[in-house]
This record gives sequence, C-alpha cells and structure tokens, in this order.
Amino acid sequence: MKRAQFAALLRRSFAVPPSDINFFGDDDTTIFAADIDAIAAIGITRGCDLDGNYCPWDPVFRDQAATLLARTIRWWRP
Repeated sequence: MKRAQFAALLRRSFAVPPSDINFFGDDDTTIFAADIDAIAAIGITRGCDLDGNYCPWDPVFRDQAATLLARTIRWWRP
C-alpha cells in the first residue's frame, strides 16, 4: 500500500476532519491530498523527510503503518 492510500484509510476509517492547511507540496496532484492534510493537521504524520514532503507514492512499511495507526487511535480515543 502507498503512503497516500494509507492516509485515506486512516482519515476515512476514523472520521478525521478536513483541514484548510496544505502541509505538503508533493501531494497536491493526488486525489489523496485532502486525506494527507487532514491527518497532518491532527499530528498523525509529519511527512517523510525534513524538506516538507509526504512522499505519497512511497510504500508504507509495517512499522510505519503501526506507528501511524497507534497515533490515530490515540487521537480518536484519548
């Protein structure tokens, strides 16, 4: 699964509200940009590097998926 797809899965599964902030420049042409920005707005992700990228088409590895899922669950059920 790609990082962009995983962002969509998290946002839609946990009803994460939309964000008006564009956090990453490299996701603007994807259909998942709103999903990525929404999970960034609540602190689930900080991107893939220090250059302000999300790397939407990179694969999400199991350890990354586990971390993102744990953060989402903590946000959803504090």
